[in-house]
Amino acid sequence: MTITIRPETVRDFNGIARLTEEAFEINFLNDNKTATHIGEIALVDHLRHWEHHDPELALVAEVDGELAGHVMFTPYRVKCYGTSLLPACLSILSVPPRFQRMGVGGALVREGLKAVRRKGHPFSYLYGHDSYYPKFGYRTAMFGTAGVTLAAGDFAARKFEERALEAPMLPGLMAMHERSFEGVALALEPSTQMMEWKSWVPFVTTSGLYDGQRLFAYVRYAMEGGTLAVKRVIAGNAEDLALAAGHLFSLAPRAESLALPLHPASPVLSGLAFTPSLEAWAAGMLLVLDEGCVEIQRYCDDIHRDKMKLGMITWPIFFDWQ
Repeated sequence: MTITIRPETVRDFNGIARLTEEAFEINFLNDNKTATHIGEIALVDHLRHWEHHDPELALVAEVDGELAGHVMFTPYRVKCYGTSLLPACLSILSVPPRFQRMGVGGALVREGLKAVRRKGHPFSYLYGHDSYYPKFGYRTAMFGTAGVTLAAGDFAARKFEERALEAPMLPGLMAMHERSFEGVALALEPSTQMMEWKSWVPFVTTSGLYDGQRLFAYVRYAMEGGTLAVKRVIAGNAEDLALAAGHLFSLAPRAESLALPLHPASPVLSGLAFTPSLEAWAAGMLLVLDEGCVEIQRYCDDIHRDKMKLGMITWPIFFDWQ
């Protein structure tokens, strides 16, 4: 048996879609039940249009000439202690069951990491199986779930105007994001590419909130089984965040509380009443590739010594299908 690893080409796209379907037909995170949907196929195509997509970091494996696996590392900018870095997320690894336990997945990850190192990315991160990826050097529980819960009684329910996102809003949204994640040791840093702000999933609403002609917040949410699920909310200060919370409560008048994906250390929560949630997740893994990157080394050391709170790598917008 011969395993060959090479960069994907346009001619591989149809075959990659087929093997991705086969690989994710079973939902491994849900008691190995048959998957109810296979969003990973659309995810792969979506990532090919990402701002920092690098085709040399998308690899396929062939076993005796047959397409047998696919891996994609996606460069995605993050802020670490205030410094902008461009690590590579191991965004998807697909190996159909008939090619598993043959070394295909391992060969893809190792060759992918070699390419990531050559490109100069300081580290790689992922959400994945904590029993599999550590053998490649990934450290578990390096980031996790972070959020706050707001009580309905602390915020006045009031609807504001929601406007569809347009390019002129982006500078304001970028400033809000910067402020909302200021002081968080490790956090994703979106670009001005509209596809990072406007959801591609029909049941998810993405809007700018306006008070008159003033853009004061960004919200992304879905109604799931009659429950409001807030996927992202940002604002420039605590007063505007309180207004955004009031708007969200107006959409769910029976809700006694709302969970928001904001880090408890966010300055836009200053003075507001909330219950924090910050928990390490074994599946949140990180691998340092550049030992000379001071910021990520400091982050890892501080987490290891329990000197600081975990960073917050939230699900980017391309995971809205989940």
